[in-house]
Amino acid sequence: MTTELEDRVALRALVDTYSTSVILRDEAGLASVFAPDAVWELGPPFNVRHVGAETIARDLTAGLRAFEFVFQMAHSVVIKFDRDRAALRCVINEVARSLEGDGLFLLGIYEDEAVRRPEGWRFARRYFRTVYVDTNPLPGQGVPPPEGLWGPAAR
Repeated sequence: MTTELEDRVALRALVDTYSTSVILRDEAGLASVFAPDAVWELGPPFNVRHVGAETIARDLTAGLRAFEFVFQMAHSVVIKFDRDRAALRCVINEVARSLEGDGLFLLGIYEDEAVRRPEGWRFARRYFRTVYVDTNPLPGQGVPPPEGLWGPAAR
């Protein structure tokens, strides 16, 4: 049996693994944070929904290939427990530039449900609520992360 502090650390690591996997376009990393039957949704103005850990990871990774870079920062994580389930809320700040040169500056909030599984905590549902989106071109030079920057040991 784990302590609440251990569970909080594990859940924060889940959030961080997701964001880092987005930045690195790490399909295996993305799949590792979701329960097999998980749901991932982007609310308005995007209105996207994917079901299943493998589908979520595959589709997110495919979508990320349209970007020169994506940089996602997760912070202000609030966690509430209900036995082997947890409700999380975290603030996201994301900056990206598409291969066509379109910018993306995104602020929003993930409303999450996590479940304790034999292999550890996993997202059962992630719902992203956009607070602000700006698609003006981003000046400056982006340098995408190299493939394979971090191996499985970092997960």
